[in-house]
Parts: sequence; structure tokens; C-alpha cells
Amino acid sequence: MRHSVRLISLSLAIAGLIASCSKQSTSTPPPPADQNTLALTSGPWKLSLWEVKQNDGNWLSLPLTDYQKSRVHTYHVDHTFTSSAASNLGGTVTGTGTWKFVNNETTIEMDSSAGTTSTIDIGALSATSLQEKAQLGPYSLPDANGVVTTYQGVRFTWGH
Repeated sequence: MRHSVRLISLSLAIAGLIASCSKQSTSTPPPPADQNTLALTSGPWKLSLWEVKQNDGNWLSLPLTDYQKSRVHTYHVDHTFTSSAASNLGGTVTGTGTWKFVNNETTIEMDSSAGTTSTIDIGALSATSLQEKAQLGPYSLPDANGVVTTYQGVRFTWGH
């Protein structure tokens, strides 16, 4: 009888040991950054293309201004950003803040440390290109002689 009790106890101990070894951890690691975050944080973004939609529906590429060429936005994985651009008064103006995706990751919302909020509606995003969704509707633009042309929309593309 003593032998049977020891055998049963030993069997239960071994079964408990096997069960405890086979349990999986209940803690899960944090998910890796999603593809949009990886693409957005892949490097500094500079404005690379400025287009306006003509009345016939075609998009016309315009030369970037010096100010547009100087603009740089850098988004970081910790959801902070820095931006810089040439100042009208000389030098460079720099801003910082936080960013997040909203609207099922179709919009980037930026809250600046100066207290303003701005958004970029995403048309397309990859590791090398961020195309803003076209802003459709009247867009008036004066030329060098002051003649104003009204287009049917505007869009910008950023690259590295």
C-alpha cells in the first residue's frame, strides 16, 4: 500500500511537472511598428513635387519655390516630429511636436509644440514617397506678373 501511494504521488508529481513545462507564457510582446509607421519614419521628407489640376483634368507640375525646397519634415517612431524651413527673415525656422495616424491611417495629424494642429491626408505612402491626397476645388495662383490662374486642385509629393 505504501508503495502504491508513493507510485501515485510520483506519477502526479511528474504529470504536474510536464504540465507546467508545456504552459505557454500569457504575456505577449508588443506588436512591431506597422508598415505605415515604418514608411513614414524611414527618413527626412523633402517636398519633391507640386502639382495643380488644370480645367481639363490633367495634373500640371510646377517648379518648387525656394521656400518649398527648404521644407523638411522628419517623423520619429516615438510619434514625435521635427520640421524646418527657410524663414522670410533669413535663417531657418524649426518646429517640433507629436504625430499620429487617424481615420484608419489615411491621415497624419500633427500637434505642434506651438499649440497648432495640422493634418495631411495621405494619397499614397511608401518608404520613399509620401503623396498627399489631392485637395480638389478652386485653387488660385498668381504668376510672376500677378496674373491669377484658378486651378481645380493641388497636391504635393514628398520624398527622401
